[in-house]
Amino acid sequence: MRIALIESRDPGELMDAMRYLDDCQCPLWIGSQDDREIDASRLNGIAELADQKSAFDVVWLEGDPEKRIDHLQQLAQLEKPIVVPFPPVASLGEWEQLQSVDQIVVSFPYRAQPYLQSIGDRLHSGELGKPGLLRIHHWTEWRAEHEPFSVLHELGAQIDAACWLFGDRPQTLYAVNVPAEGRVKFGLQLHLGFADGGMALLDGLVMDQVQPYSMITLIGSTGAAYADDHHNMNLMLADRTEAIRVEQQQECWRRIWQDVVDQTEGTHLREFDKVADLYRVMDAVERSYREQKVAEWQGDHYELV
Repeated sequence: MRIALIESRDPGELMDAMRYLDDCQCPLWIGSQDDREIDASRLNGIAELADQKSAFDVVWLEGDPEKRIDHLQQLAQLEKPIVVPFPPVASLGEWEQLQSVDQIVVSFPYRAQPYLQSIGDRLHSGELGKPGLLRIHHWTEWRAEHEPFSVLHELGAQIDAACWLFGDRPQTLYAVNVPAEGRVKFGLQLHLGFADGGMALLDGLVMDQVQPYSMITLIGSTGAAYADDHHNMNLMLADRTEAIRVEQQQECWRRIWQDVVDQTEGTHLREFDKVADLYRVMDAVERSYREQKVAEWQGDHYELV
């Protein structure tokens, strides 16, 4: 698979990860970074890709979700698969504008992390029973673009992970602001209530001078699991109690690109409606956060009560 890389925040890291994958290379890239270590031909803009269509098979588009829709509409003219990390664009309205662009493939890098996949594999195989309580604690380092606080940017991937583990959208949700104090610049504590009494508690903190960190605890009806991304160790408590050491980067990228291959080859249907549903959840979280009210699912939308 030959990849044209556009606006990656760390193109060198992404290309290093490709070395773990069979038959995967990056001959072309477009970006503002001055990275002389990148072994690929640099183009000045998306328009130049049209003259290089025979040199790549797939486009990987990163950059700010707030600015992606114009790029996606331009790239659609190339009739090549376009891989874009979740969240793909800034809003549900923008996503609905792309409904007819069949070649968009949404990837879920956070969900593909091995420590989260190891929990999901055991939950979905039945080892942990039905999910009851999920706790995700997530820190990111403060940067200027974090102002103002955005649910889309800071908790979108974690909201997706919760819905993926429970297998459905939340029926109720409530978001509470975390006051700025010390190194904490912004924060949100989010409660998600699922059918059958399941619940998730998500903490998203944007902090000054902190190493990014994510921790997950899941309690099911017959077992429990804990994982974090600091020491590459997952502790699993179920019928089989074990500690699992995972090689993070290699396995993460293998999962991401296998999903890309499955979708581009038609093994999986494009999940347009599921992504649209995630935008509805994030929009309800944003409104709950602003209005300090509970949001309830009313059949086809969330309503503040």
